[in-house]
Amino acid sequence: MYESLMKNLEEDSLTEIKVYNSSLFLFHSIKSVIKRATSFSRGRLMLDIINSIKKILRIYCDKCIEKIKKSNDFEAAVCWVINTGEHCKNIISGLEETVETNLDEAFREQVSFSDEEEAFSKYIWHYCSLISKAIDQFIVHMDQRFEILFTQISKVAWERME
Repeated sequence: MYESLMKNLEEDSLTEIKVYNSSLFLFHSIKSVIKRATSFSRGRLMLDIINSIKKILRIYCDKCIEKIKKSNDFEAAVCWVINTGEHCKNIISGLEETVETNLDEAFREQVSFSDEEEAFSKYIWHYCSLISKAIDQFIVHMDQRFEILFTQISKVAWERME
């Protein structure tokens, strides 16, 4: 799943719902993995698979931030990453419920996607979330663009203009 996700991230496109296609691919793959895994195990193996999914979600969050830095159209990339982050956050909350129903009772208490959900929505100890990082970078970028304009405006000899 990791290799497929990385390939999909490289070839990412935008969807009609204004999120990166890779996020749709990611959650489709997760759903497929969970469905196949439940036919083999509802215990320890399933819990291990869930922990692997959680790692992939954190990696995906980081990779989305990298998309901003690599983009030629910074403002658009920030907006797409914010939308994708919101989409992922919303899907993750439902994912936890789905996963719990596919686990034996003894393992349900060990499942929480709260850290992964927070990674897409707010600041976590030295780990700024996807959305927060995107907004921060957008503000810095816009500040730099306006600084140039304000510098040019301040150099205009306004007293000579009619």
